[in-house]
Order: sequence, then C-alpha cells, then structure tokens
Amino acid sequence: MNNFIMLVKILIFILSFFQFSIAIGDTVVPSIEKVSVKDKGFILEEDMEFLDGNEKKNINITNNINKSKISDNILISTGDLTVEVDKNAFDRMQDKIGKLTLLINGIPLPNDANFIGGQAIGNKLELRYRIKSGEETKKLWSTVFLDGGLYHPKTLSPSLQWDEQSSHKISLSEVKATSFITITTRSQLILSVFFLIFSVTLIIYLAWKTDILRDAPDICIPDWWTRAKRIQLKRISLKGINQDEFLSSQFGVSYQKDQIAIYNKLALDALAGDLVKSDEDVIGTIIGLACLEENWKPLRASYSLGRTQMAIWFAFSIGVGIFLWIIYADLPTINSSLLILLGISGSTTAINLLSDNDSGKKKYLPSKGFWTDITTGWDDQTKIYRYQSILINFLLLLVGIYYVVEQLDYPVFDETWLIFLGVSGATYTVGKRLSP
Repeated sequence: MNNFIMLVKILIFILSFFQFSIAIGDTVVPSIEKVSVKDKGFILEEDMEFLDGNEKKNINITNNINKSKISDNILISTGDLTVEVDKNAFDRMQDKIGKLTLLINGIPLPNDANFIGGQAIGNKLELRYRIKSGEETKKLWSTVFLDGGLYHPKTLSPSLQWDEQSSHKISLSEVKATSFITITTRSQLILSVFFLIFSVTLIIYLAWKTDILRDAPDICIPDWWTRAKRIQLKRISLKGINQDEFLSSQFGVSYQKDQIAIYNKLALDALAGDLVKSDEDVIGTIIGLACLEENWKPLRASYSLGRTQMAIWFAFSIGVGIFLWIIYADLPTINSSLLILLGISGSTTAINLLSDNDSGKKKYLPSKGFWTDITTGWDDQTKIYRYQSILINFLLLLVGIYYVVEQLDYPVFDETWLIFLGVSGATYTVGKRLSP
C-alpha cells in the first residue's frame, strides 16, 4: 500500500514538473494597457457627434480616452499609433527569437505597421508604430468601411502577436485598451467628391469646347472655312460698302450676282454637315458663308472613338487617384491591371492615328453628333465592331466605378477581360483600316 502511495506521488510530481516546463516554454505576450494616436490628418470636433450608441459605450471602458477629446484619439487611415505594455513582461518575451506584430481589429500588419521606436517610463514601455498605406491596411480599411466607418469613428482594438520563429507558434495578447479608427473625415470626403466632380466636369467641358476628342482637326478641316470666316468679318467691318463690289473684288468672275440663292443654299448645307463635293461648290460655299449676316463657326470634325476611350480611362485614373488621395491623405499605387488597360487604350488610339496618316485617307468629316460619330465609319455606315468596343469599355467602366465605391481602392480587372478588350481594340483597328 505504501509503495502504491509513493508511486502516485511520483506520478503527480512528474506531471506537475511537465506542466511547469510547458508554462515556462510558453511565450506570454504582454497586453496593451494604453493606446494613443498621433494622426497627420485634420479632424473636426463635430466628428464626435457621429459616434453611434455602441461606440459611445466603449468610451466608458476605455481608460485612456478623455470624453472631451475623442477626436485626439481617432486614427484616420494612416498615422502613428503608440501602445503601452508592461516592461517586465516584454523583457521576458525577448528571451526567445521571434517577431512581434501589431494587429488592429484582428488584422495583422507585419509590413504596414512599422515599429519606429519605443521608450521606457517606469515599469511601462511605450511602443510606437507608423501605419502606412499598403495591401494589409487595405484589408483593414475595407473591414472598417463595411462596418460603416467611412467617416464615423469605430472602435480600434490593438493587440500584439508573437511569432516564435523556432516553432512558428503564434501567441496573441489580450485586448484591454481601445481607441477609435475611421477611414476619413466628413470634410475630407466632401472635398474628395468635389474634386472628383470637378475633374469629370473639366473633361466634359474640354471635350465640348475644344477638339481634344475629335479627328485631327488641324489636319483634316479644310482651309476654306477659315477663308470664308475672314471674308465675312471683313465685309461686316466695312460699313456702307457695296456688297456686290466687295464680293467681286474678292472672288472675281466666280461671283455671279444672280446666283446668291444658290450660294446661300450651299452655305446652309455646309453648316448642316453635308460634304462639299466639287471645287465649284467650294467657291459657292465660301461666297454663301461670307454673305451670311449671322455669326457662325466652322463645322468641327467628327468625334474619334479611340480618343474618347483613351480620354475616359485617363480621366477615370486621375479622378480616382485624387479621390483616394484626399480620403487616405496618401496617394495609392496604381495596380498593374489598370496600367495594362490604359496601355491597350492608348496603343489602339496611336495605331489608328498612324494608320490614318500612312494610308492618306484622313479626310474632313463634319460632326453629326457624338453618338453618330463614334458608331459610324468614314463611309457613314454603322459598324458592329464600334458597338462592341463601346460596350466592353462601358462595362469595364461600370465595374471599375463599383469597385472603387465598394473597396475604396483602384479597381482590379481580370486578365481575361483585359485580353477581351485587347481583341476588341484590334478588331476596331482592322475594321477601320478595311473601311472603304
């Protein structure tokens, strides 16, 4: 009996020693006892009003936040985050080889939360991390955004993760202190939307008032438009002069007084977009335009589908860049898929311009309206490959806008759709080349 009791005591001792060894081998990650935020963004005091009921309750359990200065402890996208831990617990953890990583709301940030320094204050240790824009913080911002934290402050729960390199065992600290996090402020959001609308409006204005989206107007618009306008302005400025004598001095025998009605008709036809077919009609059109009393402008060339596509994607990239830059206070990196899309659009336009110049078939085609111009070819016939190109670009543009609104980041397009866009651009180029 005594031997049995002795055997039980030995087993209990062995088990106790084994458990003690395990406890000694475990890495206890010190808990974060205090959190403070140093943010480079601007915050309005009125942001305090946007805390919902759950967030207001968190104020009572947060031991380091003064209710009157909530805005001083809100991390707005990027900035510096200082966490306070027990120095002795931290020193014990350093006895083993491993890596310490900061987590925010459960999202590990090994690369986007850089440790920049620390200082010991008594038995406490302050660790300062700089949160920067990257793939890891994009995941964090997407979760905050889905939780309604675009500009409403949400709870920021920091914790530390210890990855023991010898065994790859991961240990997490307990969350004891919290702060607040939001992606942007209401003022920054309004400012970003304003600049986005301004950029789109500017592109539309330039497209309407200038020839940036039209087919090489400096090359293909006939000179007789300028000549007719110059003669008209000179005739109007010479008050009291006999019109017949003036026109005879400008056009010689080509001007016939009894042909005024024909000249006027040719002028009105030209302003309506009908092409002038012969040299005699050109002279008659110039005379008719010079005789008009109302002010008129040379009929501008047709809109170019290739230039329009390139301008839309360029405006999209710049507009989204400004929008995200103001929201995050940091200019995000353009991903490769959007660069490929811009390259496809730009190369398609460049090849079409070279093709037109090499073939020598670039001619003056008056604009008949934006939609008609981009859907019809030089033969004034509707082209199916133009509709195909328009549909694909419009679909990708809608997907891109939806992605930006949902993810607050540059869109990522699947490579198969980019190949589809490239095939569509090649079809458009070949079809334009083969058009009579």
